[in-house]
Order: sequence, then structure tokens, then C-alpha cells
Amino acid sequence: MPFTHRAWFRAINDSLHVLAAGVVPGAALAVTMARSSAKATLDPVVFTGLVQSWTWVLMILMVGIVVLVITGAIRIGYRTLNVVPEALPAKGRAALAKHLFFVALLIYSAVLAFTAVQP
Repeated sequence: MPFTHRAWFRAINDSLHVLAAGVVPGAALAVTMARSSAKATLDPVVFTGLVQSWTWVLMILMVGIVVLVITGAIRIGYRTLNVVPEALPAKGRAALAKHLFFVALLIYSAVLAFTAVQP
């Protein structure tokens, strides 16, 4: 029996997938908020050095995207388990709409984060 048929594996994979989906916009929001606060209170020279030290946030963002893609690819293998065959078309449309929204959110978050770490 493959791992995807084990409930504990699906629960861990689904949890990692959802967590990674939240890490990317969360990292972008955190670095953007920190930047606006730091820019308002710090000397420009100190601010530039501080912003340049935030590249580790981009690494978190990239790891989140990689985990999201890997766990999503694994989810494809068991997406039809526990679904009544008649419900598959509606579930597919809902999943498509959800994924279109999240892809747009992830692209926006990545652009926002990369912009925020520029001095």
C-alpha cells in the first residue's frame, strides 16, 4: 500500500501544504511591515544596512514555495480519495478557483517581499 493511502501521511502532507501556503504571504507581510516601521524611525544609513540583512526572509519564502509545490504534487495522487464520483466536477472547479486565487496571492507576496528587501 503506498503512503498516500495512509491517513497519517495524508494528514501530515495536508498540514505541511496549508502551513506552506500561509508562510509565503506571512513572510511578505512581516518584512513589509517591518520595513515601513524601520524606515520611519531609523537613520537612512542604518536602515539600508538593516534591510540588506533581511535576505533570510526571502529564503523562508522560497522554502515555503518549494514545500508548497512538493506537497501539492503529492496531494494530486490522493485528491479523489474519499470523494463521491458525482462530486468530482464541482470539487475540481472549486479547487481550480482556490488555486488561481492562491497563485495570484503567492506571486504578489513574492514581489512584495523582494521589493521590501531592496534598500
